[in-house]
Amino acid sequence: MEIKLNIFKSLVLVCLVTFLACKKDTGPVDSHSLTVSYDINSAICYPNDSCSITYSLHIEGTDGPFNAQWLDPVTNTGMGPFTVLLKNDINHRVNVTDQINNSVDFQFQLKKSDFDSLKYDYRDLFVGSYSGIKQSSSMYYNGSEWITTYGPKLNASITLNKYSLFNYFTINGFGAQNMPYGYNIYTANFSGYHLNGYFYKDTVYISYQVGLGPSWQHFKGTRN
Repeated sequence: MEIKLNIFKSLVLVCLVTFLACKKDTGPVDSHSLTVSYDINSAICYPNDSCSITYSLHIEGTDGPFNAQWLDPVTNTGMGPFTVLLKNDINHRVNVTDQINNSVDFQFQLKKSDFDSLKYDYRDLFVGSYSGIKQSSSMYYNGSEWITTYGPKLNASITLNKYSLFNYFTINGFGAQNMPYGYNIYTANFSGYHLNGYFYKDTVYISYQVGLGPSWQHFKGTRN
């Protein structure tokens, strides 16, 4: 009788230890634990009434790998990031499955009205002070071709600020005194009175016409 009792106590102890150990597991994951949403990674709004939006899917609740089958747009693959030029609202639909076949049919809409152009102003990429090299040059026609001569390189600086009109900013320095210059989203160039140029990454390239003649000055500067 004592032996049977000891065996019973041992079994109870084993079960208790097993129960306490198993409580540490999260248990099986049901389909409601797979949560799908999306994140906006970046947004830039331009003067042609469009915004460049980069977004990604966001998965919570279960472990990957995940499979995403896009139904709209069908050109999307995977979790992103994806970039679209948003001129009108765009509908999205994707079916996401985890490694144990939990599945979620997720639908969302990128709405143009959610992106304030002044909050996601494209000019934030460019405004600021630039320092670099100013180089004078002159051009003349020798009867068959234009000849350009360059003067000495000089240290110079300019400042770019936002203008009241969304498709303009101002340039101060290098012959321009807070003059407005228009930006062309399609060519990535800007131009205005006696001046034109373009941006490449954090560098600005400017050509400034001196007076009405063929004399030009050129500036290459990096944003500080």
